[in-house]
Amino acid sequence: MKKIKNKGLLSIRINGNNKMCVVFKPVNGTVWMDRNELCELFGCYMKDIDRCIGDIFERNMLRVEDTCKYHIIAGGRRISYDITTVNLTVIITMAFKLETPEARTLRMWFMEEFTKMKCLDVLFPDTGEKFRLN
Repeated sequence: MKKIKNKGLLSIRINGNNKMCVVFKPVNGTVWMDRNELCELFGCYMKDIDRCIGDIFERNMLRVEDTCKYHIIAGGRRISYDITTVNLTVIITMAFKLETPEARTLRMWFMEEFTKMKCLDVLFPDTGEKFRLN
């Protein structure tokens, strides 16, 4: 598989005041991260990342086809996905499911960025209607 170029950057660094801060440099409005990068971002083990990703897609919180880069594995009547990288939507969802200091920092950063927005255009997929939240 080809390496993804221009994946963007999302990381947590320690600043001069010894506090965690988020570094966010998206490419085309998102970032792409593999499991190893997620382990580093959230400060947890690979099994925790795999369990969290599995739970997100088992509960149909997000669609694999829309939020991941993957390989399809077909076996009999069953099709499964070997997820190689996930986008910002999955990363934010993971931040609200994992309980690490890094996940807490990412949640707080996301909520701060979200509340800074002047308005939010929301497109509801089932209706095709667009609403604006002020």
